[in-house]
Amino acid sequence: MDKTKLSHEPQMPVRLRLHIDEAWRGPLAGPVSVWCILALAWIDTSNFQDSKTLTAKKRESLYTKIIDLENKNKITYWSGRSSNQDIDTYWIIQSLQKASIQAVFICIKKYFFKEWGPRLSKSVYWEDQIALFQLQKLFSKRKATWPILEMILHIPNTVARIETLIIDGNHTFWLDVTLDINVVTIIKWDRKNSLISMASIVAKVERDSYMHTCSKKFPEYNLDKHKWYWTKKHRELISEFWISDIHRRSFCQNISVKKTFKQVKNKKKTLIPSITSFSKSDKISISKEKPKLLLHICCAPDLAWPLHWLKNHFKLYLFWYNPNIHPRKEHTKRYDSFIKLIWLEKGDYEIIEDRYDPKEFFDAMVSEREDIDPKLKDASAKETLKVAWEMEERSSRCNPCYSMRLAEAAKNAAKHDIPYFTSTLLISPKKKMDKLFQRWIEWERRHPSTKFLRFNFAKNKWYEMATKLTKKHKLFRQNYCGCGRTIPKKWEENSNYSWG
Repeated sequence: MDKTKLSHEPQMPVRLRLHIDEAWRGPLAGPVSVWCILALAWIDTSNFQDSKTLTAKKRESLYTKIIDLENKNKITYWSGRSSNQDIDTYWIIQSLQKASIQAVFICIKKYFFKEWGPRLSKSVYWEDQIALFQLQKLFSKRKATWPILEMILHIPNTVARIETLIIDGNHTFWLDVTLDINVVTIIKWDRKNSLISMASIVAKVERDSYMHTCSKKFPEYNLDKHKWYWTKKHRELISEFWISDIHRRSFCQNISVKKTFKQVKNKKKTLIPSITSFSKSDKISISKEKPKLLLHICCAPDLAWPLHWLKNHFKLYLFWYNPNIHPRKEHTKRYDSFIKLIWLEKGDYEIIEDRYDPKEFFDAMVSEREDIDPKLKDASAKETLKVAWEMEERSSRCNPCYSMRLAEAAKNAAKHDIPYFTSTLLISPKKKMDKLFQRWIEWERRHPSTKFLRFNFAKNKWYEMATKLTKKHKLFRQNYCGCGRTIPKKWEENSNYSWG
């Protein structure tokens, strides 16, 4: 290379425009996708139209042409996706921004390795040599983030420059602010601009392929008919089977959970557990008039078989109160599984939901520290929790948790004039029954209007049958009781609770 030619002589870089189209924004399930396309040479675009105006056969034909154009290095395109979990966490606009950054990053990266990079390596200008080094370093990053993409867009060179992002729609997804680049939004641009029409065709074809794959995995939702959109049939199927793993929980909020359910007659024979109590006067008789029973729910797997039997003999009030479960994501998974089981095992019962505040669990652990270990009488809050976390499950560290949940069960039973209450904790082999019964007697005495029913759920292998039902209904099964072994840093930082 002739060093005398290495200079900063002005050159006019090629000005590039990236065309962006989003897809799958409206459905109740699945990811949201953003397609980014960049033209590298002149192409005949007269046959490309908005995907909505084309038949399935025509879209397939044009899709093969688009693939052929990319193979000939006339265009480059890529899609970015945000999962349904991202949508529930960051909401739709932030998810579209994340997907857009992924799509633009990979699209520019492909252009760099096809054309931009080779031209930079042949350039005789110093600034191009520096740009080549910087771009190679930035494109080696696996994860696409907005700071990396912003640096890529603003590296000075004489070969190419990303000038504008053209988005079909009326929202910039805040890319103009995040990336500090010119963003143009035009409504219904997919009907007028052939490049965005190409992006919509690819998005439609690949979405249909994705739906075909999902229809095999979730045949009960009839995806071939409603394509995950907000149709009457889809809402009816959600009310029957509840939400699947790929549904957007935030989008399904308007499909409210009904508080009362119709009873379904169960013709199959069910195994009846023994019902014992601490005195003869507490025993009840199962008659045609169903007595009311408040059933505290700890998790869906432990509820599966008790609900299967109890719904035929009691007017059930299902009480969900588990502030011991954290993090919140884990609590949400277990609650969703609980709701799913209710829809599958329809019966004559109502739901009583209570607040979710992990602080109540930590407060209970600290306030009843002597119940964990008498030596902790004068211990600080952090020291108390540290000692508790070092203990095993079924040890005395579970005592405050039992008391907290059973106290609320008794209070709600008395509040709603329900004469009996019990809990699914009785079915778990990992719980100490004597500790549970001891606390139930205590709260039963404080609320004399309601009585605790001691079900021998262990009889007739109820736990094994509950496990079978859990597998049958594909319920989420947790791998730990609920309370974490450490204090969540995020909770500790945001809490006003004094650990003194």
